[in-house]
Amino acid sequence: MAISSQMASAVAGSMVLIQAFLVAIMKWGTTLNRSKKSALTSDRTLSFVVLTLLFTVLLLALTDGYYAVWSPMLGQLTLPTFPVRTALGILFFWDVFVFAALISLSGGAAASPFTSALFLVPALAIFLRVPVWLFLTYSSLCGILYLLLSAEKFELPSVYEEQSTNMAAHRFVNLMCLSLATLIGLITAPSPI
Repeated sequence: MAISSQMASAVAGSMVLIQAFLVAIMKWGTTLNRSKKSALTSDRTLSFVVLTLLFTVLLLALTDGYYAVWSPMLGQLTLPTFPVRTALGILFFWDVFVFAALISLSGGAAASPFTSALFLVPALAIFLRVPVWLFLTYSSLCGILYLLLSAEKFELPSVYEEQSTNMAAHRFVNLMCLSLATLIGLITAPSPI
């Protein structure tokens, strides 16, 4: 299904805004995290931030939604473009794996300030009208990664000892919240772009 260039530009613009907010979450979440046992250093965080920014700009610049805006600067040179929906699919997978890495490096799902950001990605995807099968893929992937990252080997020892009795409740509540968001997203999903 082809979409208008105006809609493609609006979706690409929304994705730029989303990525800017996610990068701010990465940067400030790491800066405010005071855990001495976190493996996240300012250099590692900067790497995630810079790579995410570069990847986002490069990918979205070559979409049919933005190419028309900046291509006059190229004169006669034309570059290949691809649909906005392709860029969205790739960027949301990128976000899922970046947040999973941040969770792993900052003490696992119970201790990390980034756990809720992992669950934010499927909701943002459905808001930007990704196809339902892709939305379900993101939701499933986030649930699986959350379960893996809440395993004892990813937790900081002191956190796991303190919260071991609460981990089942932690997992249940977080996965039920993801399930509810997924269900409501499916029920209210707009038609994909």
